[in-house]
Amino acid sequence: MAAERSALEKQLAQTRQISEQSLAELADLKARLAAGAQAAQEQQTVVNQLGATNTSLQAQIQDLAVSSRRCGRTIRGWPRRAGR
Repeated sequence: MAAERSALEKQLAQTRQISEQSLAELADLKARLAAGAQAAQEQQTVVNQLGATNTSLQAQIQDLAVSSRRCGRTIRGWPRRAGR
């Protein structure tokens, strides 16, 4: 009976140790997941900002194209470089 009890106590200790390791690994994974989610959110913010900037720049280019046509020039030919 004592041998069985000793074996069960040893098994219980091993199970507790494995459980503690698993909990530590889970905590680490949760922290990494949270960091990954934060990085993804920051990247999405940058992408959104770039999209807004791109839209603004496209509008500015369109305005310049319209303005240059009104002046009788095309963007491709304006401004002329010296020596041409």
